[in-house]
Amino acid sequence: MSSERHASGLVVLVALATVCGLLAPGVVAAEQSEATITVGDASAAPGETVTVAVAVEGENIAGYQANLTWDPTVLQFESVEGADFSAPVQNANEGWVFMTQSQSSGTQSPTVARVTFTVVGDGGDETDLAFVEADTSTNDESSQLVTAVEGGTVTVAGGSAQADADGGDDDAAGDDGGTAAGTSSGGDDAASDGSTSTAESRDGGDSGLSPTLVAGGIGGAVVVLGAGYVLGQRSGGG
Repeated sequence: MSSERHASGLVVLVALATVCGLLAPGVVAAEQSEATITVGDASAAPGETVTVAVAVEGENIAGYQANLTWDPTVLQFESVEGADFSAPVQNANEGWVFMTQSQSSGTQSPTVARVTFTVVGDGGDETDLAFVEADTSTNDESSQLVTAVEGGTVTVAGGSAQADADGGDDDAAGDDGGTAAGTSSGGDDAASDGSTSTAESRDGGDSGLSPTLVAGGIGGAVVVLGAGYVLGQRSGGG
């Protein structure tokens, strides 16, 4: 009896090994069917629009669904359009967009969509573009694939519109102040020049011969000469 039990146990072990050997290729095949859904990085200034690509790395990709999220204080959603796939069915709200699309035949590593945002953050701000893994997957023509996710980043370049405006005001104030000061200085110089010119005119008047004095001197000389002539005539006559 003992020998028969050992033989039966051996048969069971061999059978299990055979079954495991048959299942192993299927497990390996499933691991080789993995795909990765990705979204690109980007940078733009405040007020500009930016577009990022959503792509799937993998073989025979026939469909996808993805829930993409971001910081709504940095980016404002605008639209989603198709690329290698048709435009997706979408549902968007503040800070996220869910999109999905499929086709009858698979393709290798397609760019499935492009998402456009308006930058509403300030210069130096940054937001992650991240997938909600539970809502994100890909499939080939017959089954769902084991799917990894890889997010991206959008960085706000430059200064904010408000900072630029403030800087512009400061510059304008500085320029205006400088110009005003220069104008004021110029006015003061002009006034000084005017004062100097007036002083010089006065000095010139004081140092030169006054027309009144000259006229008075000539008149006095005429009177003196006239008086002398009359007295001479009288003396000669006497």
